[in-house]
Amino acid sequence: MVRDGALIIKTPTNRINSLSEYLLTLTLSGWLWFTMIVTTVGLITITLSSDFFPLNILRWIFGSILVLYLPGYSLLQFLFPKGSAYDSSVRFALQIGLSLIIVSLIGLAMSFTPWGLQLTPITAILTTFTVLLIFAAANRKYRALRV
Repeated sequence: MVRDGALIIKTPTNRINSLSEYLLTLTLSGWLWFTMIVTTVGLITITLSSDFFPLNILRWIFGSILVLYLPGYSLLQFLFPKGSAYDSSVRFALQIGLSLIIVSLIGLAMSFTPWGLQLTPITAILTTFTVLLIFAAANRKYRALRV
């Protein structure tokens, strides 16, 4: 069809020229916004939900995601901006392992602070760490896209 002239194939012309364009293009940065939504919902359910039965299940689910998955996920997104050569099961195991290491190190560092090991400071530090690493990973992915 190309030789007959019925189909014309052009190279894409929509170049991403800035980091803000990258962040606003959902096909490229959807992973970032999904992670931010899950982190925000996790933060809200952990800090605002009480220990009543239906609400504490949401607290357990989003708290587990916030502690066991998101720190390692954000670190792997930062370390491998173009994607990794590992298959999805190896990446998932690596994300959980890295999350456990990161949370352990943050907990160790927090035990030497005046706040100690309390829910609110640890949740705030863990959320801040994840959000900063996600935006740093987005910056690296944008720079890798431009090359």
